[in-house]
Amino acid sequence: MLWQEILIDRPLTSEAITLALSELFNLPANVIAVVEDITTSERDEHKQVSCEKQLIKGEFIEKISIYLLNANLADNMDLKDIEKLCRLLHCKCLVSDNSLNPFAMILVEESGKNQIIFLDVERLENEEYIIDRSLESKKLTLAI
Repeated sequence: MLWQEILIDRPLTSEAITLALSELFNLPANVIAVVEDITTSERDEHKQVSCEKQLIKGEFIEKISIYLLNANLADNMDLKDIEKLCRLLHCKCLVSDNSLNPFAMILVEESGKNQIIFLDVERLENEEYIIDRSLESKKLTLAI
C-alpha cells in the first residue's frame, strides 16, 4: 500500500532514508528496503516498509515513494509524521494536499512550518518541480 510520495529538496543516501524510516515507524532498519525501482525489486516477506528512491528535476530533486507492507503501520499517520521525517532527514519536502488541483502541494519544513504552494505549471510539463513564486503572496500557512 502506497503511504506517501514525498518530493525532497536535497539528495539523500539510502542509508539516511532507512534510518529515518526506522525511527519514524519505530522499526529495526533490517525490515526497511530502499530500492531504485519497486517493480523490479525482489519481494522479501520480512520487509515491512519499502521505499522507492528516484532522482527528479527542479527545486525538489528526489522523490521517495513509501510503501507500507504492514497495513498496521498506517494507523494514525498524518502530516506530523511528514514533519518528523523532514527533521530526521534535515530537508524540506512537498507532499500532496489531497485537493483536486494537481499543482497545489504542501511544503513541509523541518521547523514545522507548513504551507500550501503551487507548482509552476509550465515547468511541471517538463517534469521539473519548481514552486511558482508569482503566487508567493497567496500562500496559506497550515495550522496543525
